Amino acid sequence: MQNNIKAAREALGLGQKELAALAREIEPRIDVGMISRFENGVCLPTPIVAERLASALGVSSRDLFSPEGQEYLLNIRDADEPVEGLPFVLEDLMNELGSTPRTRRELCVALDISDRRLRKRIAEARELGYCIVNQGDGYFIPEDLSDMKQFYFTERRRALSILRGLRRLRKYLKKMGVQV
Repeated sequence: MQNNIKAAREALGLGQKELAALAREIEPRIDVGMISRFENGVCLPTPIVAERLASALGVSSRDLFSPEGQEYLLNIRDADEPVEGLPFVLEDLMNELGSTPRTRRELCVALDISDRRLRKRIAEARELGYCIVNQGDGYFIPEDLSDMKQFYFTERRRALSILRGLRRLRKYLKKMGVQV
């Protein structure tokens, strides 16, 4: 099915990866593979994803899809029906975080989300390149390089400790004749 996603993306000078990262800030489910499938007409997004993708490109969803694609989107959802915002977006997390440490409990209450969802959002933010630090007293965004360096060494020690434990386990499994 014809669409203008690729043309809109290229007009902004973005690659599929960059568009996926930009759109992921609005809709966490969007990835490069999804962008490719949409551009090639393999599948159409849901109406909400279509509007969020259009928002990331700075156009309306009607500009992105052929008349048959628009008909599909309109038949799923009335055009005047408002699109619900995400219950939680990374901007909310970044607004709550600052240079003062905040516990997960405090962040969960402030953002009105579960602990599991908070941990997932922190991981997503870190994958996007945000430096969110937890040094035992809570999560925060470091203001200077010394905090980042200290966090790096803390995480490095933790990772090395995990690797040592895995080595011992692997050695034991091999000794017991288990292929690993």
